[in-house]
Amino acid sequence: MSQSPSPSPPDSFDIAVTVTLSSTVPESTKKSNNKKTNTVKNKTETKNKQLKFKFSPASENYVDFMNAVLSSHSLSKFGPASLSARFPMRVYMPPTKKSDAVDIEKFSEYKNIIEIALSRSTLPKSMTVFISLDNIKAFGKKVKSSTGNNDDGVDISSESSSDTDQETTHVGDNLEQELGRLRGLLEDKYQNPNDAGYTYICDSGDRLPLTPFMMKEWARALFDHTASINMPPNSITFDPAYRGRSILTKSAAAAPTTSSNSHDGLAHVSSIFTSLTTLLSNPSSVLHSASLSLPAPRPITPTSVSTPPINTPSKLDRFLTYAETQLGVRQASSYAF
Repeated sequence: MSQSPSPSPPDSFDIAVTVTLSSTVPESTKKSNNKKTNTVKNKTETKNKQLKFKFSPASENYVDFMNAVLSSHSLSKFGPASLSARFPMRVYMPPTKKSDAVDIEKFSEYKNIIEIALSRSTLPKSMTVFISLDNIKAFGKKVKSSTGNNDDGVDISSESSSDTDQETTHVGDNLEQELGRLRGLLEDKYQNPNDAGYTYICDSGDRLPLTPFMMKEWARALFDHTASINMPPNSITFDPAYRGRSILTKSAAAAPTTSSNSHDGLAHVSSIFTSLTTLLSNPSSVLHSASLSLPAPRPITPTSVSTPPINTPSKLDRFLTYAETQLGVRQASSYAF
């Protein structure tokens, strides 16, 4: 008769845990005989809490157990615990003697005691964990130091507002990181191909240089869901009517006038050369003539004096765009604000 295969050993067990917290508190204050000094006597208080936990020899289980221990005594504000931020504990698990309780300060020690319990023929039914409030406070300072909020020398348990301040700081850091990520998306999309500037092309074809202030406003609007990557915020800052057209557009419009003026100048020079050719072909007329009739000079038409143009905010943008695209001034458009 074949024997049935032996069952595989379990990889976890679920038991009740008693967490004992010890803390040192002043018991009384006594005056000495000379009445000049006071003597403070301390005593140790303990509090017990119950929890149920499923143990396994895994690093995630070790971290979860430390956080469960903190939560049982409402000490989660000192955490969270992690593989790099730990606190010491003393563990007693029957049938071992209470005097043989094991100190656990790192994951390898936790894994060892759990594997020993799993290897026994009878799984443990209970566990007692001893922790010290002083160790928890030192652990809490280490956690705050690792997150950039180092308040060494301050009793964390007495600062009721410190947790709220820390949460506010974390929210502010997350906001700045998200705004930076959104601005990076805008920079990737609207980077100029030939320089370090940024330009948004409107539906009308107008080129709108994007200054650092405008990029910041657009990123905030993306965060608030009032704009998209392809559509800027609906504000005066991004309205082409208030910022003027590109200087390149006006230069192109002025090109026909320049061509017309150059054509008139060439015609005038041509007439002068024609007159000189006629005089040089008959030199006797120059020697015997008392006066030389030259072509009448062209009348100079006085130009009308116009008032100087009025400076507007849009001219600065056009000038900076021209300096950046035509004169090679890098990031000139960023000086608009």
